[in-house]
Amino acid sequence: MDENAMKTLHRILPSLLTGLALSLHSACADEIKLTAKAPSMVGTPDATATSLMPYPIYGFAVHSMAFSPDGKTLATGDGYGNLRLWDTSKGDLRTTIEAHQGWVFSIAWLADGRRLATGGKDRVIRIREAAPPWKVLKTFEGHTSDVHAIAFTVDGGTLVSAGDDRTIRVWDVNTGQTLRTLSGHEKQIPTVALSPDGRLIASGSRDHSIRLWDLKTGDEAGVIGGHAGDVMSVKFSSDGKLLASASYDQSVRLWDLKTLKQTNFLSGHTFRVYNVAFAPNGKQLASAGDHTARLWDLDSGAKVRAFVLHTESQRDQPYVQGAVSTVAYSLDGRMLAMASTLGTVFLVSPDTGVVLHTLTPPPPTKPR
Repeated sequence: MDENAMKTLHRILPSLLTGLALSLHSACADEIKLTAKAPSMVGTPDATATSLMPYPIYGFAVHSMAFSPDGKTLATGDGYGNLRLWDTSKGDLRTTIEAHQGWVFSIAWLADGRRLATGGKDRVIRIREAAPPWKVLKTFEGHTSDVHAIAFTVDGGTLVSAGDDRTIRVWDVNTGQTLRTLSGHEKQIPTVALSPDGRLIASGSRDHSIRLWDLKTGDEAGVIGGHAGDVMSVKFSSDGKLLASASYDQSVRLWDLKTLKQTNFLSGHTFRVYNVAFAPNGKQLASAGDHTARLWDLDSGAKVRAFVLHTESQRDQPYVQGAVSTVAYSLDGRMLAMASTLGTVFLVSPDTGVVLHTLTPPPPTKPR
């Protein structure tokens, strides 16, 4: 290299290095590390299904959660039947309730914020008080297998549920009676949602399909196909124009509810996608799958950022790989909760990516 070239290199080298550093920072800035300690394996039953590898699911895993309407409380459910209520401003655990025998698969609040419902592996749905003494107010029985999903109409008068018995049930909340039972899916139904106007039910199934139903009549209103794997989560946008779905085919998809056509295909997850949630303002979407939670810009379909779960195993304990199992926004959109199969839940700001609180449950006292 001649002398002039050397001088030029020395002159521009600082700028090149600065540019490289900024580029690397930009590439990493959209990935935020979340760290959780794996619970002790002492007295813990084996993983429920090796087919869920590489993320085995233990009883301490959280697979259901929901914010109270005022955002002050987060309810979470685990595989030991525990319903936990957390103070979102402090990150403190308020109480632990033995809500079901086995998994608490679904949680939904009524709009008054004074009651919430849970559905579980024991095939029942319970509505209870959201304050001491946490009294069970009503029990709904009728499903013949695990209850995986529940949703209320805005007025709280109607409850919709779905589960492994391949049926959707519409309940009268006041009487506890089944108004109608909807059938059509060929396999289990892990997810159900109600449109904002309360007219449509959306259900996703392990038969790879999404079905729409008229809530009032029970008639089928449409069938959406396209996923190549189990559909684990469906959600309506706040304006009722879009439906989002998450699947074991590693994708998140958006559907136009007028045409029932796909409007966007969001890829990036490297393993099964378990859950999806719209931000209340309709501008962002969150998804949970593999060991990440991902935020997407709905206008462009681009990934905003990814939260990456890192597992710290305890000494003399087998290594447990954690997965991000579910996501939920507070109704004001200021908080996003991300739950893991390690039992730890993270509260973050969806706008900045800052971790506000890490919610770590106490260790299980006994296997169940």
